[in-house]
Amino acid sequence: MIRNSDNVEENLILTELDGNSQTRYGQVRFNGDLPSQYVMLSPHTTPDELRSILYDKWGMHEPNVIISVTGGAKNFKIRSSLAKELGRSLVKAAVSTGGWIITGGTYTGVMRLVGNAVHDHVVANDSKAIALGIATFGVLNHQNDLRTESVAKYRDQKCFHYACKESNERDKLVSLDKHHSHFILVDDGSKGEFGKEIELRARLESQIAHFRQNGEAVPIVCLLVQGGTGSLQTVHDALQQQTPVVIVTGSGGWANVLAAVYKEPFSSVNESVIAELLTEVGITYKKSEQLTAWTNLVRECLMQKRLITIFSMDNNNSVADLDKAILQAILQDDQKTTKQNLKLALSWNRRDIADDILMAHQDIKHVYEDDDEPGYDNLFDEIFTCKDIWEFFLTALTEDKTDFIDLFLDGGLDIEQHLFKEGKIEALNTPVERNEWPYWRVYKSLLGIKCDENDQNECVADTNRLRNRSSRKFSREQALREFFKWAIIHNKQKTAEVFWNAMSKDKLAASVVAHKILSSLAERSSHKEESECYASHAEAYQTLATGILSKCYEHNPKHTVNLVTRNLEDNWGNVTCLQIAASSDARDFMSHRAVQSHLDDIWYGDVNKTASGFWSLSFFWFHVITCVFCPLLIPTLPSKKKKETYLRSRTSEIRLIEDGQLNSNALQVTIQGVKPSTKSIVHKMKSMKTKVLEFYGAPFVKFLCSVLAYLMFLLLNATFLLRCTGTNEMNKPFCCRLSYLLLSWVIVLAMDEIRQIICIRAIKVKRKIWVWLSRLSNQMDLASFLFFIAGFACLKISAGNLDPLLRFRARILMAIAFVIYCLRVFSLFAVHADLGPKLLMVSKMLKDLFFFLFIWAVIVVAYGVTSQALLYPDEQNPKKTFIGAVYKPYWQLFGELFLSEIDFKSGSDEFSCNANVTRSLNDRIPQCPEENAFVPILSAIYMLLVNVLLLNLLIAMFSYTFEKLVDKTDAIWKFETSVQLGIFFQEKRLEQTQTENLLTWEHLRTESYLEDKRMEEENETSTSARESKKNTLPGRR
Repeated sequence: MIRNSDNVEENLILTELDGNSQTRYGQVRFNGDLPSQYVMLSPHTTPDELRSILYDKWGMHEPNVIISVTGGAKNFKIRSSLAKELGRSLVKAAVSTGGWIITGGTYTGVMRLVGNAVHDHVVANDSKAIALGIATFGVLNHQNDLRTESVAKYRDQKCFHYACKESNERDKLVSLDKHHSHFILVDDGSKGEFGKEIELRARLESQIAHFRQNGEAVPIVCLLVQGGTGSLQTVHDALQQQTPVVIVTGSGGWANVLAAVYKEPFSSVNESVIAELLTEVGITYKKSEQLTAWTNLVRECLMQKRLITIFSMDNNNSVADLDKAILQAILQDDQKTTKQNLKLALSWNRRDIADDILMAHQDIKHVYEDDDEPGYDNLFDEIFTCKDIWEFFLTALTEDKTDFIDLFLDGGLDIEQHLFKEGKIEALNTPVERNEWPYWRVYKSLLGIKCDENDQNECVADTNRLRNRSSRKFSREQALREFFKWAIIHNKQKTAEVFWNAMSKDKLAASVVAHKILSSLAERSSHKEESECYASHAEAYQTLATGILSKCYEHNPKHTVNLVTRNLEDNWGNVTCLQIAASSDARDFMSHRAVQSHLDDIWYGDVNKTASGFWSLSFFWFHVITCVFCPLLIPTLPSKKKKETYLRSRTSEIRLIEDGQLNSNALQVTIQGVKPSTKSIVHKMKSMKTKVLEFYGAPFVKFLCSVLAYLMFLLLNATFLLRCTGTNEMNKPFCCRLSYLLLSWVIVLAMDEIRQIICIRAIKVKRKIWVWLSRLSNQMDLASFLFFIAGFACLKISAGNLDPLLRFRARILMAIAFVIYCLRVFSLFAVHADLGPKLLMVSKMLKDLFFFLFIWAVIVVAYGVTSQALLYPDEQNPKKTFIGAVYKPYWQLFGELFLSEIDFKSGSDEFSCNANVTRSLNDRIPQCPEENAFVPILSAIYMLLVNVLLLNLLIAMFSYTFEKLVDKTDAIWKFETSVQLGIFFQEKRLEQTQTENLLTWEHLRTESYLEDKRMEEENETSTSARESKKNTLPGRR
């Protein structure tokens, strides 16, 4: 609730509750901001009625802790900086624990301090903070306006002004604080007498604390800041109820008095000591009996020393720890065990409090790491049973309390032993909110592996397999992975980050898997904000994976390639990182130089494209094409294996020289250009048959052969369409043989598409076909096949019965098939480094063109129908009507204006027509349009809108698309190329020892990357701080 603290006028809306004249509730509205709830009632109101108002009428949540603040109302003087820090720390204690702050609720003293702190928190964090003010009605300003008569007077408008003003020492009446969220006004009929609410306040706090729905008592603590006589009585009553009290010494008043006598022996506390202390703090008394009563109250308070905590308010730093002191005071109860205190700290979500509890445990062993943070070595086994640990850990998981999850993991909690036995793994299989599937099935579905929506047996088997893991040994890394996937699917990103950091292996794979899952969730989400949230988290994990990949590649490219191509086996779904990245549209990851260099190595096979000297790029391709048609030239191509063999031999010679076993002059002669003999080269080359098989087996050679064959197919298809579709042409031998050759070629292409469907990694045939049809190129292949077969059949039938109409339809069908075959060439040349990005931009601009055509179509229909109706009102031919309404406006876009018809003049020779409608129909002569001066004006407006406005809009849309893609074109093209080529499906299976060594190496590189990232962020922060400091220097603007 955000309110303007400078406004002194409030709107008080009143209604009656249950017909009781003494109990009224309503809202206090501050200058149009969100209102504060209030209730006016009798001091004899039962606690059950109060609970009904708080929970049922106001909808307040049950607190996890109650902080009851008491203290000075008048003469409240604390240094402003300390007062602000005091209020901030107090609100932090309440907000961080989900608690309530209860005060006197007036616009004076410590209550005003609390209200200002609540307001600052709400403004800064845009979140709620509950501050409940309980005040005596008889001490408030403008009491008459709050009476029943005034309510009746203003019943129609239900609104009147309540002037709020600051109070001074002489004022007997005060105002409500503007920033409390709720008020309880106690009306006992008294006038100007403070403290009438104390009894009801004590009953309410006791009721809330001891009657919670789950049966557990709510912790309550009393905070004394300064304070007068009423505060002393409040503290005394709290201690008698075994409520812990925190006294802020240095704030003045009775807080200083109690803090002073707290250090003294109980026997030395007498009236003279109290009188001296009262004089120091400026508290006066009229009778000795009053001093005696106060002394007795102080002595009774000191009898409960164990419940009293003295907090010193020396400086801002010490005041900032008030929240910690408040919460620790609750934990001082000797009857509470360590486990109970930890449970309270968990409910408050205060990791710092939990650390203090564990450090205070009598048998604790501190373990300090290099970062000087405390750790706990198997401490949880000493405090908790296995069941308790699981309950604590599950609470932290479900409530997303990441600090405590981190505490469990850092404390050496044996999650593989405690959490994955006795069926506790079933907790992870609870249904996900978005459907009724257990999380493991959702994971398989989102990852796109095996699990089909209709494949119940497969998914149930996967869930049972996860469940059965509890019967065998479950490693810590496996447990962390399961929790990580569970957190990602349930959209608990902070929890997932904790488990990701706790992993010591496979962080790269975890990042790629998280990107895939979140991308799938973003696509399936029906809410835009939720989808954008998933997408932003997915992008963060892709950035993380790309950073790790860069660090690994800088250190060892070969290990990096093994890392992204190794089979992840059962850990993540029996796939590779490249497979997951390609299926999740991870463009930055797939365009990384580590991935691209690996794909290039596979793409070119044994052929060394980067050979220097004679093998320039243009000549390289000419040489490769020559070798395709002349296999005898294949051995002359540069080979990667020859280069690797040569480098290994040079390395061996260098080592021999270092050992003194070889003359360095011999090596120098070789380096200067003396090449090995022809016999040695021929001896090292493989057989001709092997070289030819390796050359034609290289993916880029296969692709090149496919392109050349496809171009030949287009040439034959064009020849057939131009030469063999006329009358009686199909009966000629050349056309007959060519037609069957084309038919065989098309059938071979169709069989290749069937092979692609079979190779798709899916269980059901229906799913395979659906995945195959998801690509536009496959849809074009299917359409071209159907059109060609239909046209070919019609052409063959028409050749027998000489049906010209059927032959005409056959030519149309085969022409459409030829157009699709030509467009299919674009997908083949999309792998080209220069053509690929341009084709990608064209495909994106087609979407802009679609939206442009929609806008243009509306204007065309509006103009075309209007002009046709005005020029040819008697036209009955539907074909001519369509031409006039749509066809002509379309060509006007390209400059064919039809001015002779639009601006038609009778007797003019510019447009030949017949004015007689009947003769026009019989003689097929165009009908003369009617003369209409409005049509040229309408045409001019149409041309202005279409040719000037819309065409420039289209150009602007194309420019925007180009600028948006120009920086990402390279990455997008690399990704599209990788997906189209299908190279990423190659995987490696490493031995167990190799895998362990590789994952250890990856962990070291990941930690190095994260450390560099932290240092970079710290440098950016320090740089920003310095710049900000410079800008705030005097003389700078």
